[in-house]
Amino acid sequence: IGRWGNYFNQELFGRPSDLPWAIRIAPENRPVGYTDATSFHPTFLYESIWDLIVCLILLWVARRFAERLKNGDILVLYVSLYSFGRFFVESLRIDPAFLIGGTIRGNLLVSSVLALGFAMILLLRHSGTRRKRPGAT
Repeated sequence: IGRWGNYFNQELFGRPSDLPWAIRIAPENRPVGYTDATSFHPTFLYESIWDLIVCLILLWVARRFAERLKNGDILVLYVSLYSFGRFFVESLRIDPAFLIGGTIRGNLLVSSVLALGFAMILLLRHSGTRRKRPGAT
């Protein structure tokens, strides 16, 4: 819900876009170098939709795999999925950001490290776990 404030404040939107769902940004809120562009990617909307999808995935996983989940698995999966989505949303952004080595946006690096790192944690937590069949000894 908090990201919708970015819509009302006309801030933290994405690159210029001609897509039908692109949002119009008032001239006074357009960044330097983009004063001629009128419509931009609604990154707040993309993130909101992704967050809803992540919520549905987590609810499904919690019900479907309840007997196999370990304490904290849903949190680990959440951080991985959320960060995965953030990577793509952040790649559309044009606002100033901390650059690593002068070329890589810091938020892209952090998102990718978190997404991959937490996915690995989840895989490692279950790498030795095998489901026993009923009646097996």
